[in-house]
Amino acid sequence: PAGIAPAAVVTGAPDVDALLFESCGSPGTLVMVDGAGRLVWYEDLSAVAPGVANVAYAWTEQGTVVAVMGRARLLEVAVDGSILADWDLAAAGLSGLAHHDVARAGGRTYVLYAFEDDALIVDGVAVFDDAGRLVGDLDTRRWFDADQVVPQDFDAYWLGVFPGARSLAHANSLYAHSDGSLLVGFRYLDAVVSVDGDPGSATFGALGWAVEGRDGPGITGARALTSSVTGDVAFEAPHAAALDASGRLLLLDNGLDGAAPSRGLVLSVATPDVAEIVEVLDLPEWCPVQGGVLARDGASTVVTCARVDEVYGFVGDALMWTIDLECVAPDSAPEPMMITRAVPVSW
Repeated sequence: PAGIAPAAVVTGAPDVDALLFESCGSPGTLVMVDGAGRLVWYEDLSAVAPGVANVAYAWTEQGTVVAVMGRARLLEVAVDGSILADWDLAAAGLSGLAHHDVARAGGRTYVLYAFEDDALIVDGVAVFDDAGRLVGDLDTRRWFDADQVVPQDFDAYWLGVFPGARSLAHANSLYAHSDGSLLVGFRYLDAVVSVDGDPGSATFGALGWAVEGRDGPGITGARALTSSVTGDVAFEAPHAAALDASGRLLLLDNGLDGAAPSRGLVLSVATPDVAEIVEVLDLPEWCPVQGGVLARDGASTVVTCARVDEVYGFVGDALMWTIDLECVAPDSAPEPMMITRAVPVSW
């Protein structure tokens, strides 16, 4: 159908089976393109949940797609189009509005959400079991001193949603690991935290470690940033914190002012109290919003620049391939959206 498939210009030889993202010309439709930029799969989830668009999506270890539609509905779809789950998150106990990211590991699904408290926009993480029951809930303020944070008067993402409220931390990424740990990233705090994400654990929600960039709020026990490969160890406004197969931390250093292009960063967190930047993935563009850095075993590290709808493949710190996705909306549709993050899929 018109607007679903983006045009693609491929440079190099992408080593991905497919990339998953929301169609930038057809809101509510998830698509996959292969390494040649060809459309190989799509699912119009707006046909199941009319009138609402995706706010978060992920590829699972089970080879399915989970997507949060609107602000409080989760769908799981198989590649044959079967709807495997359809959860009303609000009815299950979600106490705010879902946003940005969803993650799954260990039979649990994690949903990032926001709520208003005393004129502040605050983030939380809700945890659901495999039947869609709310089994855990975390207020992200437990990991930093909110009194040391200056809230943002203007947050374009929440414009009109929480009138008159200021944005505290702007959480923007979740990553769930099979060992029960959970990564949460914060744009306004220039920070990533690793916490116990297992609701059945006696230490559920406890902070394991934290990494702070340029303007971190001074999280207790935050690791010292070091590097032998770059003199610039201070990241800003990061997105999409994740771990690769060897346990290294990946994140997109978006940067705030456009004075320099954005960077993908790979950090070793194996040494207690230290986070060492071991690879810098230099991008040709400034990517101020969204985007991400994701890796698969034995394949390129995939970096998305949402501002220009480009996906880059790195081997080590060398840029090996690019897929430039040109979003085309049908005449009857609004202007194309950006591709927020391309998720590498392995068949």
